[in-house]
Amino acid sequence: MKAQGTSTVALAAFVFGMSMFVSANAATDVCKRCELNYESCLSSGGVDPAYCFSSYLGCLSYGDGQRPCPAPR
Repeated sequence: MKAQGTSTVALAAFVFGMSMFVSANAATDVCKRCELNYESCLSSGGVDPAYCFSSYLGCLSYGDGQRPCPAPR
């Protein structure tokens, strides 16, 4: 059972990474990219929503590397 959980987490991380790569190339606005990555993470299934949200908050707090994005509402 533990091996299956590990492979599920690895697959989820891969899907999330790919979604970040694809949306990074699609969206030019950094803050919009954070939102797209978050939505993609949630829609990928099998990923803990808390992980998606913490990644989303991390993205927002980093912003473009010089200034953060506005806080989520």
